[in-house]
Amino acid sequence: MARWYHYVGGFYSMAKFIEEAQRLGVTRRVAPTVAKTLAYGDRVVLLNWGTGNVTAFAEFRIDKLTVDGSLAEDVGRTLVQEGRAHFSDGGGGAFVVRACGSYEIGGTWHVDAALDEVVDLVQQAAQERGVKAKLMVGGKLTRVFDEPALLQPPPSFQRGFIPCEDDGSFEYDGEASLVQVNHYQRRARKERHDIQLALPLAV
Repeated sequence: MARWYHYVGGFYSMAKFIEEAQRLGVTRRVAPTVAKTLAYGDRVVLLNWGTGNVTAFAEFRIDKLTVDGSLAEDVGRTLVQEGRAHFSDGGGGAFVVRACGSYEIGGTWHVDAALDEVVDLVQQAAQERGVKAKLMVGGKLTRVFDEPALLQPPPSFQRGFIPCEDDGSFEYDGEASLVQVNHYQRRARKERHDIQLALPLAV
Protein backbone atom coordinates (compact mmCIF):
# COMPACT_ATOMS: atom_id res chain seq x y z
CA MET A 1 0.00 0.00 0.00
CA ALA A 2 1.16 3.54 -0.71
CA ARG A 3 0.20 7.10 0.13
CA TRP A 4 -0.42 9.91 -2.35
CA TYR A 5 -1.14 13.64 -2.44
CA HIS A 6 -4.00 14.85 -4.59
CA TYR A 7 -5.07 18.46 -5.20
CA VAL A 8 -8.72 19.50 -4.99
CA GLY A 9 -10.01 22.79 -6.39
CA GLY A 10 -12.13 24.08 -9.22
CA PHE A 11 -15.76 23.91 -8.09
CA TYR A 12 -14.73 22.92 -4.56
CA SER A 13 -13.73 24.75 -1.43
CA MET A 14 -12.40 22.50 1.35
CA ALA A 15 -15.71 22.72 3.23
CA LYS A 16 -17.75 21.96 0.13
CA PHE A 17 -15.61 18.96 -0.78
CA ILE A 18 -15.79 17.50 2.74
CA GLU A 19 -19.58 17.92 2.90
CA GLU A 20 -20.07 16.16 -0.44
CA ALA A 21 -17.55 13.41 0.33
CA GLN A 22 -19.21 12.63 3.66
CA ARG A 23 -22.54 12.17 1.85
CA LEU A 24 -21.41 10.47 -1.36
CA GLY A 25 -17.84 9.32 -0.88
CA VAL A 26 -14.89 10.53 -2.95
CA THR A 27 -14.70 10.04 -6.71
CA ARG A 28 -11.80 11.48 -8.74
CA ARG A 29 -11.19 11.17 -12.47
CA VAL A 30 -7.88 9.54 -13.38
CA ALA A 31 -6.05 8.57 -16.58
CA PRO A 32 -5.64 4.80 -17.11
CA THR A 33 -1.84 5.11 -17.07
CA VAL A 34 -2.02 6.79 -13.65
CA ALA A 35 -4.67 4.38 -12.34
CA LYS A 36 -2.28 1.49 -13.00
CA THR A 37 0.22 3.00 -10.53
CA LEU A 38 -2.41 3.01 -7.76
CA ALA A 39 -3.69 0.10 -5.67
CA TYR A 40 -6.83 -0.77 -3.77
CA GLY A 41 -6.14 0.32 -0.21
CA ASP A 42 -3.81 3.20 -1.06
CA ARG A 43 -4.27 6.30 1.09
CA VAL A 44 -4.81 9.67 -0.58
CA VAL A 45 -4.13 12.93 1.28
CA LEU A 46 -6.29 15.73 -0.13
CA LEU A 47 -4.70 19.15 -0.64
CA ASN A 48 -6.40 22.47 -1.26
CA TRP A 49 -5.69 24.28 -4.50
CA GLY A 50 -5.78 27.99 -5.22
CA THR A 51 -5.44 29.53 -1.75
CA GLY A 52 -1.79 30.57 -1.82
CA ASN A 53 -0.56 28.25 0.93
CA VAL A 54 -0.96 24.51 0.33
CA THR A 55 -2.66 22.62 3.16
CA ALA A 56 -3.74 19.03 3.67
CA PHE A 57 -7.33 18.83 4.90
CA ALA A 58 -8.61 15.24 4.60
CA GLU A 59 -7.83 11.68 3.48
CA PHE A 60 -9.59 8.84 1.71
CA ARG A 61 -8.66 5.25 0.93
CA ILE A 62 -9.06 3.89 -2.59
CA ASP A 63 -11.54 1.02 -2.66
CA LYS A 64 -13.37 1.45 -5.97
CA LEU A 65 -12.71 1.92 -9.66
CA THR A 66 -15.56 3.58 -11.54
CA VAL A 67 -15.94 2.86 -15.25
CA ASP A 68 -18.35 4.16 -17.88
CA GLY A 69 -21.17 1.95 -19.15
CA SER A 70 -20.62 -1.24 -21.14
CA LEU A 71 -16.88 -1.40 -20.40
CA ALA A 72 -17.69 -2.10 -16.75
CA GLU A 73 -20.09 -4.87 -17.83
CA ASP A 74 -17.41 -6.44 -20.05
CA VAL A 75 -14.81 -6.43 -17.28
CA GLY A 76 -17.26 -7.48 -14.57
CA ARG A 77 -18.40 -10.44 -16.69
CA THR A 78 -14.78 -11.52 -17.31
CA LEU A 79 -13.89 -11.38 -13.61
CA VAL A 80 -17.05 -13.28 -12.62
CA GLN A 81 -16.22 -16.01 -15.16
CA GLU A 82 -12.72 -16.24 -13.66
CA GLY A 83 -14.21 -16.56 -10.16
CA ARG A 84 -12.65 -13.26 -9.08
CA ALA A 85 -15.76 -11.12 -8.68
CA HIS A 86 -19.42 -11.19 -7.73
CA PHE A 87 -22.11 -8.75 -8.79
CA SER A 88 -24.15 -6.59 -6.45
CA ASP A 89 -26.90 -4.18 -7.42
CA GLY A 90 -24.89 -1.67 -5.38
CA GLY A 91 -27.37 1.17 -5.64
CA GLY A 92 -28.06 0.50 -9.31
CA GLY A 93 -30.35 3.11 -10.84
CA ALA A 94 -29.43 5.81 -8.32
CA PHE A 95 -28.67 9.20 -9.87
CA VAL A 96 -25.72 11.00 -8.28
CA VAL A 97 -25.22 14.75 -8.58
CA ARG A 98 -21.87 16.23 -7.57
CA ALA A 99 -20.50 19.73 -7.93
CA CYS A 100 -18.18 18.50 -10.69
CA GLY A 101 -20.59 16.24 -12.58
CA SER A 102 -23.48 13.80 -12.51
CA TYR A 103 -24.07 10.14 -13.37
CA GLU A 104 -26.33 7.13 -12.82
CA ILE A 105 -24.97 4.08 -10.98
CA GLY A 106 -25.41 0.91 -13.03
CA GLY A 107 -24.18 -1.69 -10.55
CA THR A 108 -21.15 -2.91 -8.59
CA TRP A 109 -18.82 -5.89 -8.79
CA HIS A 110 -16.85 -6.80 -5.66
CA VAL A 111 -13.51 -7.93 -7.03
CA ASP A 112 -10.60 -10.07 -5.92
CA ALA A 113 -8.01 -8.60 -8.27
CA ALA A 114 -5.36 -5.90 -8.18
CA LEU A 115 -6.35 -2.45 -9.41
CA ASP A 116 -3.81 -2.48 -12.24
CA GLU A 117 -5.22 -5.82 -13.44
CA VAL A 118 -8.73 -4.39 -13.56
CA VAL A 119 -7.49 -1.31 -15.44
CA ASP A 120 -5.73 -3.56 -17.96
CA LEU A 121 -9.02 -5.39 -18.58
CA VAL A 122 -10.82 -2.07 -19.01
CA GLN A 123 -8.25 -0.92 -21.57
CA GLN A 124 -8.53 -4.21 -23.48
CA ALA A 125 -12.33 -3.93 -23.55
CA ALA A 126 -12.08 -0.30 -24.70
CA GLN A 127 -9.71 -1.26 -27.52
CA GLU A 128 -12.05 -4.04 -28.66
CA ARG A 129 -15.00 -1.63 -28.69
CA GLY A 130 -13.03 1.19 -30.28
CA VAL A 131 -13.81 3.63 -27.46
CA LYS A 132 -11.83 5.62 -24.91
CA ALA A 133 -11.69 4.29 -21.33
CA LYS A 134 -12.87 6.89 -18.82
CA LEU A 135 -12.00 6.03 -15.23
CA MET A 136 -12.44 7.39 -11.73
CA VAL A 137 -11.04 6.10 -8.45
CA GLY A 138 -12.69 6.69 -5.13
CA GLY A 139 -13.55 5.56 -1.67
CA LYS A 140 -14.82 6.71 1.70
CA LEU A 141 -13.46 9.76 3.46
CA THR A 142 -11.40 8.26 6.29
CA ARG A 143 -10.11 11.38 7.99
CA VAL A 144 -10.90 15.08 8.21
CA PHE A 145 -8.11 17.11 9.80
CA ASP A 146 -9.13 19.14 12.86
CA GLU A 147 -7.05 21.95 11.39
CA PRO A 148 -5.65 21.97 7.82
CA ALA A 149 -1.93 21.11 7.92
CA LEU A 150 0.41 23.53 6.10
CA LEU A 151 2.85 21.74 3.77
CA GLN A 152 6.33 23.25 3.55
CA PRO A 153 7.61 22.92 0.92
CA PRO A 154 4.39 22.24 -0.98
CA PRO A 155 4.25 19.51 -3.64
CA SER A 156 4.40 20.89 -7.17
CA PHE A 157 0.86 21.29 -8.49
CA GLN A 158 -0.41 18.64 -10.88
CA ARG A 159 -3.85 17.19 -11.57
CA GLY A 160 -2.97 13.58 -10.84
CA PHE A 161 -1.69 11.68 -7.81
CA ILE A 162 1.65 12.65 -6.31
CA PRO A 163 3.61 10.00 -4.37
CA CYS A 164 4.54 10.96 -0.83
CA GLU A 165 6.37 9.25 2.01
CA ASP A 166 4.17 7.12 4.21
CA ASP A 167 4.23 7.27 7.99
CA GLY A 168 4.21 3.51 8.54
CA SER A 169 3.13 0.19 7.04
CA PHE A 170 -0.49 -0.90 7.04
CA GLU A 171 -2.66 -3.63 5.58
CA TYR A 172 -5.81 -3.19 3.52
CA ASP A 173 -8.71 -5.33 4.70
CA GLY A 174 -11.51 -3.52 2.86
CA GLU A 175 -13.58 -4.75 -0.07
CA ALA A 176 -12.40 -3.66 -3.52
CA SER A 177 -15.00 -2.88 -6.15
CA LEU A 178 -15.66 -2.03 -9.78
CA VAL A 179 -18.58 0.39 -10.23
CA GLN A 180 -20.50 0.97 -13.45
CA VAL A 181 -21.78 4.47 -14.20
CA ASN A 182 -24.02 5.59 -17.05
CA HIS A 183 -24.80 8.98 -18.61
CA TYR A 184 -21.83 10.72 -17.03
CA GLN A 185 -21.89 14.49 -17.53
CA ARG A 186 -18.89 16.51 -16.48
CA ARG A 187 -19.82 19.96 -15.34
CA ALA A 188 -18.26 22.73 -17.37
CA ARG A 189 -17.23 26.05 -15.86
CA LYS A 190 -19.93 27.60 -17.99
CA GLU A 191 -23.48 26.93 -16.81
CA ARG A 192 -25.39 24.31 -18.80
CA HIS A 193 -29.03 23.51 -19.29
CA ASP A 194 -29.18 20.33 -17.24
CA ILE A 195 -29.71 19.21 -13.65
CA GLN A 196 -26.37 20.73 -12.62
CA LEU A 197 -27.64 24.21 -13.37
CA ALA A 198 -28.96 24.41 -9.82
CA LEU A 199 -25.62 23.49 -8.25
CA PRO A 200 -23.77 26.37 -6.56
CA LEU A 201 -20.11 27.07 -7.28
CA ALA A 202 -17.51 26.69 -4.52
CA VAL A 203 -17.75 29.26 -1.77
